[in-house]
Amino acid sequence: MERIAAMSERVIRIGFVLLFILVPLILTPWNYELFEYNKMMVTYGLTVLIVGAWIINMVAAGEIRIRRTPLDIPILLFVLSQLISTLFSMDPHVSWFGYYSRFNGGMLSVFTYVALYYAFVSNFSIFNFQFSIFNKFSKKLNDQTKNHASINSQSSTPAYPSSVINRLIPTILITGFIISLYGIAEHFGIDKHLWVQDVENRVFSTLGQPNWLAAYLIALCPIAWGFALWKMENGKWKMEKNHYQSPFFLLLPLSSIFYFLLSIIFFLTLLWTRSRSGFMALAAADVVFWGIIFLNFIRPRLKPLADIKGEAFKKFTYPFLFIHLAFLLIIVINGVYVKQIDDWITIKAWQQRISNITTRLRQGSGGQVKQLNNGTMEQPASPRGESNNEEKSEEQQNAQQPQDTKENTKSKSPLIESGVTDSGDIRKYVWQGAINAWISSPKTFLIGTGTETYAFAFYQYKPIGHNLTSEWDFLYNKAHNEYLNFLATTGVFGLGTYLLLIGSFIYWFIKSQITNHNFQRNYKYQTINIKPFPDEVGIIENLKFKIENLHIGLFSGWLSVLITNFFGFSVVITQIFFYLFPAMIFAVSSEKPTYLYFSLSHIQAQTKKRVIWITTVLSILLVCVFFVMWLADKHFARGYNLSRAGYLPQAYQALSSAISLNPTEPLYHDEQGNVLSTLALSAWKENQATMSQELATLSIRENNTALAISPKNVNFWKSRTKIYYALSSIDPLFFKEAITALEKGLTLSPLDPKMYYNLAILYGTAGFPDRALELMKKSVELKPNYREGYFGVYLLYKEGGMTYEAYQIIQEYLTKVDPTDKEFLELIQ
Repeated sequence: MERIAAMSERVIRIGFVLLFILVPLILTPWNYELFEYNKMMVTYGLTVLIVGAWIINMVAAGEIRIRRTPLDIPILLFVLSQLISTLFSMDPHVSWFGYYSRFNGGMLSVFTYVALYYAFVSNFSIFNFQFSIFNKFSKKLNDQTKNHASINSQSSTPAYPSSVINRLIPTILITGFIISLYGIAEHFGIDKHLWVQDVENRVFSTLGQPNWLAAYLIALCPIAWGFALWKMENGKWKMEKNHYQSPFFLLLPLSSIFYFLLSIIFFLTLLWTRSRSGFMALAAADVVFWGIIFLNFIRPRLKPLADIKGEAFKKFTYPFLFIHLAFLLIIVINGVYVKQIDDWITIKAWQQRISNITTRLRQGSGGQVKQLNNGTMEQPASPRGESNNEEKSEEQQNAQQPQDTKENTKSKSPLIESGVTDSGDIRKYVWQGAINAWISSPKTFLIGTGTETYAFAFYQYKPIGHNLTSEWDFLYNKAHNEYLNFLATTGVFGLGTYLLLIGSFIYWFIKSQITNHNFQRNYKYQTINIKPFPDEVGIIENLKFKIENLHIGLFSGWLSVLITNFFGFSVVITQIFFYLFPAMIFAVSSEKPTYLYFSLSHIQAQTKKRVIWITTVLSILLVCVFFVMWLADKHFARGYNLSRAGYLPQAYQALSSAISLNPTEPLYHDEQGNVLSTLALSAWKENQATMSQELATLSIRENNTALAISPKNVNFWKSRTKIYYALSSIDPLFFKEAITALEKGLTLSPLDPKMYYNLAILYGTAGFPDRALELMKKSVELKPNYREGYFGVYLLYKEGGMTYEAYQIIQEYLTKVDPTDKEFLELIQ
């Protein structure tokens, strides 16, 4: 049993190391979603192995031990809120497994993250390692503390697990370094031929989206700082007083310099993501980390206040200055891609400004320069061919349109869509949709629409103003605000418990800082100078504070995730950070842990072996299940792409393979239904009536299956409309079913102008012109700049012999929307 226990412990350690390596790195070119799906599947697989090994370890040790933490009750309430929302969800399938293409956030993923949290805190703790060193020096410690209370060896064991600090944290940071290098290479065009997105302009590396990469790297920056400071404090190298006069690179150990440099590389990559939420999160994490560091070291400790201030200033200000001067240098050279800032801080901007002034002076344009003697002048305009435009995001380019052009546009055509709507404006509509869904009924107010069902909720409750944005027909499967997403999908119960979880950890951390400060102030003789020992203990310098800097780094990184989630949403790796950063802090905390404990000593050895074998087999089977799910997605992606390319028989075969591997996924059935309807129509055109009828029946059956699993999915009702419309060429009776399906879709998305437009066409084709005109006008009412809607109204008026009204609707479009539309101008001429 001891051998089995040792092997299971090793599997747990390796599992967590692989989790932090593979999840951020993995992507494949074969899946429907290249990034998040693979990361979620890897997380599921590794969680099964970790939890299975944990169960085997407890059985082999003859005891069930689950560590209690300050977050137990908040986590329990949060899981309960998610479970209740899932059970009463508008789409239980999505609530259990997550929205297809996002996956993270479903009930299954919640169970996964919570299991990882408890597996970590229960298996990685400084109190799981018993060493005799402390006992040798406990008497010396008690003598030094004199009249102060003695410290129990079990509650203050100074040993730490090297797998937590010396292996796991560097693994996380070096993985981030590799991802950053790829991001930097993307900026210089290494893979620009592979992506539709402008990856040179906004890098995303292996994370899949610039904001996700930014959130990942920001969380690592304070950890790199904390780990570097921890190395300074606790490594073999010691900072002596006379070393403060040395140059910086002689002052710090190489290991610390390496991790400080990593944070600088993370910052450079962050700039090239152009993530505004990322910049704000980094600023907050920076203030929190260094603020706590300096606050802790300017207070009286072991020496007089003046001495401590001087020592702390040199000890921690040097790294602070080194990092921030490097950040400033990068910003001055590269800029932050915010024109109002870059125009005043970058070298390039000042060179351009000086060049413009020099050119004007040489040309004798003294009238354009005012009060040169007083040192003031007008800011010169940037030349039209300035390359800065290539570095601006689409939102910034729109914002920097000349003012007179904007005014002219507004005065002539206030409803015209000009370029891309600012992401901030779109986010406001998406947030409003979340609030609308939340307050739509007492049920949604309490428990929401269902875990991870925001895509369906937004369709039903989106603000009408969203129809005037450039993304008016986009599907939003997240609220682009983690907190509003919880509010809409899990109600006040879900958001309340989520905020309770966050607040509880912040409260515990602040309390622990105050407790450490009080201990530090009262126990002035706490330091033990011990030479290095050849075992895992290393050098023991401070019983309560040797990992304090790492705590602060982990907390600051965790806090940055909260901020990026406010302007976006969590993904797999940031969710892992959200749960495991607190777990790491608890695991290496000096507080004595307590356990939920059950003895298994009464169970016979043979029974334990059976349990171990059953656990092993079940773990392998579950890993195989997730692999089969991954394989099904691979076949689905192939079928989906073949369908779009027009290779329908091959697409049918690939989709059939996907369905056979994962028959519970409605998206597979929906896509197969579309393919079969097209094949049925092709067979009918080739006079193969029997085959056409069989394919039509299979097509309807597949769509029925999809809707039976997810009846509130608007896209499935749209597919049903397309299927019946296509099949109406075979049997005209199907045309009525197409109208019925689209009307059902309208009840789930009542503010979608495109659905009203399509329904109007169907009614017009069916011979109901009045109803068609009513629906077409409704599409224009919902989207006052809807060009197709105006043209549809025009055609219906013309077909009805109402020439004057047809002329008036075209004139209305030219007046309100686009007075330069050539085709509409020709219509009125």
